Amino acid sequence: MMRAIQLAKNGLGSTYPHPMLGCVIEKNGKIISESWFDNQKNELPIEQAINRMKDKDLLKKSTLYITLEFYFSYQNFYNGINLIIKNKLSKVIIGIKNPFYKFNNLGKELKKYGVIVIENFLKYECYHLNKRFFTFYEKKRPYIILTWSQSIDGFIFFPYGKNTLTSDKYCIELFSKWKIEENSFLIGKKNLNRKLINWNNVHSIQIFFDQKLSITNRFFLFNEKLRTIIFSEKKKNDKENVEYIQISFKKNMIEKVLKFLYQKKIQSFIINEENKIIKSFLKKNIWDECRITTFNIYLSNGILSPKVKGLMYKKININRTISICILSHDNKINFVYK
Repeated sequence: MMRAIQLAKNGLGSTYPHPMLGCVIEKNGKIISESWFDNQKNELPIEQAINRMKDKDLLKKSTLYITLEFYFSYQNFYNGINLIIKNKLSKVIIGIKNPFYKFNNLGKELKKYGVIVIENFLKYECYHLNKRFFTFYEKKRPYIILTWSQSIDGFIFFPYGKNTLTSDKYCIELFSKWKIEENSFLIGKKNLNRKLINWNNVHSIQIFFDQKLSITNRFFLFNEKLRTIIFSEKKKNDKENVEYIQISFKKNMIEKVLKFLYQKKIQSFIINEENKIIKSFLKKNIWDECRITTFNIYLSNGILSPKVKGLMYKKININRTISICILSHDNKINFVYK
């Protein structure tokens, strides 16, 4: 199952609106086929893993591992079941059941044909794999990631100016990678002045908060190919790839934004380096993950970095000068790493 989880991660950022799925087929302790969900292919990992087997006789009495009870469509659901039955696989192990699509009870259907089914195997690890998917359906909003850089003495640090460290290039690449892994990301004033790496991920949506339309009217959007949503108090007609949403910035702005993103089926939202907006999310206690990059420098003064209480489940030491601490707001996530 851990191998299936590892495979599923290959789809991070490219499977929206579907969850990540990994599949492994094992026989006598050896992996004989494996696959993961790719949005560009019109097949489930189960179909891919079985169909790529040249010698189908090897599938008899084998065990199939799948990270999440799949649903996708009525047709795909029964295609997967029919392939399992036709090729006489004897056991199916499901990482976590899908509570949001009751009509697709994979275990119940397979048991009718004498297949042994084990459900919720490594449940929390598989929940963590698709934390965006589960948060979206459980909390009716996107998975919220807040990220910022700070000095060792707790002041906001922007590693993009003249006084950059030698490792900043790596950090910029990492921050850009984080953006394309999520379904949507915030573009702030600082981002508009910075050339970001164009990863050209069609599933990423860039979002602006532009109260008076004073920013986006003056700056060139760095990637016009990406779908763009601009929240503003002023009304403006949509244009190709750009949608203008008129909302009030005075009351319940965050809730209105998240409600709109949920209605648009956007499953995750990452907010980078925008101190005022990050503090607004923290004040309302609406967040799921914080990624805090600490640079080994002392600023002594400036803007204090946000204060957050969370469960630290991962720390990354990039080198002697930079470390990243990842905090979670969810006990289910912390359970995996404790």
